[in-house]
Amino acid sequence: MWCFSRQQEDIGLGKDGLVHDKGLESKTVQKKEHAIQKKNHGIRRLPTIFVRNKRPPKTAFEHIFGVVSLGIPLPDVAEAKYIRRIQDHLLRAYLDASGRREKLTRDAFVDFLERVQGDDVAGLNAKEEYSYQEFIGEWFMNFGLGALRAASPDQMDLSKPISNYFISSSHNTYLNGHQLYSQSSSEIYQKVLKRHCRCIEIDVWDGDTKIYTPSRSKSPDPTHKRHHSSSSLPTYEGMKQRFIISPKSPRLHGRQISAAEATLAPSVSAEESSSSTSSHTLDTEAVSDRLNPFQPRSKSPVNRNEPLVMHAWQDPTEKRILTLTNPVGFREVCKAVRNSAFSHGNHLPIIVSLEVHARFEQQEVMVKIMKEEWAGYLLDEPLDGCDPLERQPRLEELLDKILVKVKRSVSRPTAATPKATPKLPSTPRMSSLTVPGACDDDLSPSDDERCDRTGVKRTPICESLAALAIYTHSEHFSAFGHPSARTHGHIFSIVEGKIRELYEKNPTELLQHNRHYMMRAYPHPITRISSHNPDPSLFWRKGVQMVALNWQDDKYDKMALHDAMFTDDTKGWVLKPKGYRSTDNEHDKPEYQTLTLRITIYAGMHIPLPEAQTEEDVATGAVTGDGALNKHFKPSVQVDLAVSHEKASGKLVQKTTPSPGVHPDWGPGGYTLEFVGVPNVVEELSFVRFKIRDESTYLVADPVAAWACIRLDRLRQGYRFVDLTDCKGNPTDGKLFVKIDKVLRQPMGLVRGKTMRIWDSVRASARSSTR
Repeated sequence: MWCFSRQQEDIGLGKDGLVHDKGLESKTVQKKEHAIQKKNHGIRRLPTIFVRNKRPPKTAFEHIFGVVSLGIPLPDVAEAKYIRRIQDHLLRAYLDASGRREKLTRDAFVDFLERVQGDDVAGLNAKEEYSYQEFIGEWFMNFGLGALRAASPDQMDLSKPISNYFISSSHNTYLNGHQLYSQSSSEIYQKVLKRHCRCIEIDVWDGDTKIYTPSRSKSPDPTHKRHHSSSSLPTYEGMKQRFIISPKSPRLHGRQISAAEATLAPSVSAEESSSSTSSHTLDTEAVSDRLNPFQPRSKSPVNRNEPLVMHAWQDPTEKRILTLTNPVGFREVCKAVRNSAFSHGNHLPIIVSLEVHARFEQQEVMVKIMKEEWAGYLLDEPLDGCDPLERQPRLEELLDKILVKVKRSVSRPTAATPKATPKLPSTPRMSSLTVPGACDDDLSPSDDERCDRTGVKRTPICESLAALAIYTHSEHFSAFGHPSARTHGHIFSIVEGKIRELYEKNPTELLQHNRHYMMRAYPHPITRISSHNPDPSLFWRKGVQMVALNWQDDKYDKMALHDAMFTDDTKGWVLKPKGYRSTDNEHDKPEYQTLTLRITIYAGMHIPLPEAQTEEDVATGAVTGDGALNKHFKPSVQVDLAVSHEKASGKLVQKTTPSPGVHPDWGPGGYTLEFVGVPNVVEELSFVRFKIRDESTYLVADPVAAWACIRLDRLRQGYRFVDLTDCKGNPTDGKLFVKIDKVLRQPMGLVRGKTMRIWDSVRASARSSTR
């Protein structure tokens, strides 16, 4: 396996506007090129898009083809310069395809489309010859130059059981940033659902319990009416310091804490502690005001008798809840979900993962709210002909449905036994875990946090709420041989590190389980407390359906992989590749191939600056960011491969030299990045990621300007424009013009590595289970 890069300069455009090749410098060739350019100058052939819409081209991308095909006047000097550069690269492609003839024959066009572009030529018009303008118009309108291939009909198949799909998933959806002290908001649910997230998470707490936020102010006189001055407010950094627990602690957020851990919490006044044993209602405004005084907080209407959604933990020594975040009402969240669930042309189902910290009475209120707000969408009884004890539903059976994921019910505690440890009568459980810390997320909101290590009791679930988990009930993982691992509707939620451990110990069991049943991975609560994400592709390759990510992560590198898997046309559900499905037979296994990939970077246009760019800015077509940076902006393009073998992934990185400006150009021959002989590649589970970095500054640790990421099987070969997002993942007008050469071949000989042996074992296991 080899990776190397080079800059090509064998072809160039001279000052006379002619294409010069070191091997073809004859006067005859130059005269032909000059004749082509002169004869085709001023040709007016409107592409259909402009005729149909009766409008001039809006984007710079359309302007390039408008100038070529329509003779549209060039814009200002700066725009004209980069548009001419892109046209020069397109002209070279035409001359290469035509063999430097004046006209491009139909046979040569077919050869170019099939051999270079990898396109189906069925859409080619019945012309015998094409001028340069006709070539560009035909190419652009009927075949497209985008780098992303549309999802195939097979990939859009909805007829399989739901365990056969990867599902776009969010972790702690309600948070807008850091796991410990950021805000909660119902608007975030609308945003992620608009982006086709199909598994969202809601942490629910009692709404009529006293909620405390940290304060360093001393208790005033009991008769004195309290007013908070700026001096009485604790500093924001001080609050964070007091509530950050050592990484050695196995438990942190959204959970109950032990008496020893309670010493980390701030002390409360005599006035507060004397009343802490009685029921108090939440003063939402006061809580919000006592958080970060430098960051405005949205005031959400909260019904004091209804449950709340927030990030918090419970002090077992007092009847109180501790939090650094502002709460939002459960009803408000449900309304946001209802308004956005199926309003963007997406009818595929949504799974709502509930982390319940509320007592029975408040759980009954939750059920009432969900049935009211999700009426017509909430799946509250089994589908006709789909007994949850016999099979999973097919995806096509769940259109426009909201499924609830929650753990099983227990008997309501009586007054005589208020502290009895809840047990699940329907599914026996082991007293200890086979893998320590591998807890389901509803027993453990993130990692082991609610695992019963300190004697703190887990929250029981009432019957009416548990009854909503028809095909998606949470189960506590103990072992793959346990009876709970063979129920059709169970979902194991396991922390990222424990899934890796399970794979190392017994990959066959993990892969075989995930063929037939559901699993959810989520970020470690301590190492990911800043909301950074793990690499989701590592878990997709282990068959995990739901890889819950922090969508609020300010580093887009891992979310880029997620967005490449779940493009807009997939609507958040992606059919697993062959070998990962329950419907596969004993002979099916993933198609491992050896990859050779060459990407030549020619030019860029409208590269966003390192500062974040908003969607509103994109609509104007303007390059945004810090305008002062534009003078010194020197972007380079880094390309890395995320492939099946984890250890090699970090080595599969190549980078161009920098080129100045927001419209960089790497010369007539471009800059070629090569990845040769990469083994064990499954196209559907491998990704090509483009990272645009600003090389002009050393003051910023990672001056990222833009991203692009494409799943390997959907990366089109040939000359392509790669769409760029800004450093936060927002769409922009930025593009890279590249040429992609992709060769995949079957492994030669009888060499069988560890990965192949694992899948042999999976197939053998499948055979034995069907006998």
